[in-house]
Order: sequence, then C-alpha cells, then structure tokens
Amino acid sequence: MLASTDSHGYLTIFGFGNDDKYKRIPNELFFHTDYRPLMRDSNEFVVDEQTQQPPHLMQPPFLVNADGNPYDLEFQRLVPGREHLTDAQLNPHVITNERGMPEIIGENGEIEDENNQQTRPRGTAWVRDLVRPLNLVELR
Repeated sequence: MLASTDSHGYLTIFGFGNDDKYKRIPNELFFHTDYRPLMRDSNEFVVDEQTQQPPHLMQPPFLVNADGNPYDLEFQRLVPGREHLTDAQLNPHVITNERGMPEIIGENGEIEDENNQQTRPRGTAWVRDLVRPLNLVELR
C-alpha cells in the first residue's frame, strides 16, 4: 500500500483490496505541526520554534483539519506513536491565537512514571517503517 497527501491535505491511497475502512477517514488530514515555523539553534541545527526540539524528536503530532481543529480520538490513534495512549493523552491542549485561529500547544494528558510522579511524555522519534509485507492472498 502507498499513501500520500498533498499541500491541501488530500489523502490518496493506492493498494490492494477494498476501501471500506478508508471511507470513514476525513477528507482533510494535516498534522498540527505541518506549518509551524522552524528556526536554527546556536549550533545551526533546525528546531521547532515553539518547543525548541528537533522535529524528529518531538511528540507524535495530532491530526487536524485545515482550520487547525483536532479530530476525534479514534483518528488520533491512527498516528504512529499514539496507538496505545489513553484518551486523556489523545486530547490536545488548544488555545485561540492572536488571529482567532485554534492552535495546539501541547497535550492535556500526563503520564505517571515508576515513582507515581506526573510527567510529560518525553519526545521520541515516532517515525517508523509503515510498509508491511504482503501476505499470500494479496500477492496473488
């Protein structure tokens, strides 16, 4: 299967089988970090302006529509790295910026470490191999 999106958020999927489960997916799919500004740090590395982290080490992004409004929890679980999070961790913290547009500034959810201390989830690389091998039925 091959999936791609364009700059307008339109999703195109090429693959084998039927498209029943993909018919429910919204027409506009953006990550909340897609158009956030980047900057260079003192070592000339590229970092996210808001979090000061390299983009590949940031938390998995939230799925939003073209206006920046996050989608329901069922769609947030489709993002690699968010599959097993609790509902509280899938709800973003949204504010209205100076232009009157919604903006996600972080996660509402907290997680407990081994000492029962509330901590923010650490940034980890969430990109992984998304292509799975074809089974025998698909190969035929």
